[in-house]
Amino acid sequence: MLMAVKKSVTPKPASRSARRSRAAEAGVSTRDVLIREAMKLFAERAIDAVSLREIVQKAGQGNQSAIHYHFKDKQGLVIAVAEFVRARFERSARSSGWSTTARCATRTWWPGW
Repeated sequence: MLMAVKKSVTPKPASRSARRSRAAEAGVSTRDVLIREAMKLFAERAIDAVSLREIVQKAGQGNQSAIHYHFKDKQGLVIAVAEFVRARFERSARSSGWSTTARCATRTWWPGW
């Protein structure tokens, strides 16, 4: 008599597309989370005192090359943080009715923008 042997099935880990980061669940892009976390860390300490690994960890990213993917290098991240701050400044100034002043100030602080 033959007996059927039941194999134990080990559940497979979730596929990449099924896994979601905290940022994706909150509706915020990974790039934005990296910028915001970098901005916080840069404000707490000097830019040179903050490592890319630390930023990635604070942003809750498992992929250590997330910064290189989105910004190429630390300089690209610093530029993205400056652009983020400039855009927030302009939005705030515009909503306060300072649009002309904000444009002049931004051009003075960040030539070429």
